[in-house]
Amino acid sequence: MLVALLGLVVFAGVQLVGDGGSGKAAPAAAPAPPPKAVALKPPPPPAPPAPPKGVAVRIAAVGSDSWLNVTGPDGHVLFDNMLPAGSTQSFQDPKQLGVTLGNAAAVHMLLNGKDVGSAGGSGQVVHVTLKPTGMVDG
Repeated sequence: MLVALLGLVVFAGVQLVGDGGSGKAAPAAAPAPPPKAVALKPPPPPAPPAPPKGVAVRIAAVGSDSWLNVTGPDGHVLFDNMLPAGSTQSFQDPKQLGVTLGNAAAVHMLLNGKDVGSAGGSGQVVHVTLKPTGMVDG
């Protein structure tokens, strides 16, 4: 009797926990749908570099002397003298600088960190205006 009772308890437990006695396997979980493809947008192009703020120039006499005159945007003279070979002068202004060279081939310039070379030929007098965007003749 005890064996029959124990068998009944085990049978009832299997019925509650199992598939209900139908003999069928429990249905498998439905597979998850594949993730939707997301269109990747290319990154936006980098912003163009900001124009330089102001004018910074380094003027060097190389090989021989040159007369140098530098004026601010209001015409105020910042430098008016010989620039001996091997020497340099640096100037800055928020708007522009006027530069006159007495021996343009002897002078080498860096404008806002960019090499602009010499402004003219040997013995040539050259007038240029330096702006944040570059050098303008005259």
